[in-house]
Amino acid sequence: MPKFKFDYDQENDVMLVYKEGERSKGSVEIGESIILDFNDKGMLVAMELIGAASLLSRLGGVKVNKQELAGLREISFDVDSKASPAFVKLHVVLKNSELHPVLAIPIAEKSPALAH
Repeated sequence: MPKFKFDYDQENDVMLVYKEGERSKGSVEIGESIILDFNDKGMLVAMELIGAASLLSRLGGVKVNKQELAGLREISFDVDSKASPAFVKLHVVLKNSELHPVLAIPIAEKSPALAH
């Protein structure tokens, strides 16, 4: 499994999760809360979560606040794209708990961000 890094801006409640050593070729916005970054092979290499605390609370079924996310220990994601929609499975390790939210995302065979 690739190594993941993350940055969390507590003031703005924005989290960036990315695969170490990968570069983004293009991005796709999913609603107002999620931005997905793809590499030149069309693989998901990063995601930005805007309003991360409320988004993870809704998806994980457990209240998460900004202070808990500021103490985030580990986060990673895995993509299951065998079906449509694709499922992005998150693994979130906080100080006193773990969350495993799943995002159902309509990822095209080839990202529109890579069409040019």
